[in-house]
Amino acid sequence: MVLCWPHILASCPARGVLNLTLERVPAANSSPSLYLYSNELTTLPEGIFGGLTALEELYLYSNELTMLPEGIFGGLTALEELYLYDNILTTLPQGIFGDLTALTLL
Repeated sequence: MVLCWPHILASCPARGVLNLTLERVPAANSSPSLYLYSNELTTLPEGIFGGLTALEELYLYSNELTMLPEGIFGGLTALEELYLYDNILTTLPQGIFGDLTALTLL
């Protein structure tokens, strides 16, 4: 179980606790950073990041993601940094980053 206090980052790197699939985000809505790297994640359901409007950094690298659903980053208007490298992504939906108006690092 992961506990997150308001305004604190949520970190679950390389623990195996998120192996294969992730159904909900273990983070408080006010978390500025979310670390989900190196967990062998294969899919992320649409809407999984809904409500995380304060999120500024999202670390999804070194997983086994093969695709990202359209709209997965919708509502993440504060997101500045998104780390997706070292996955198995081959194509991305057109406009997937369109709502990320604050994004400076991809």
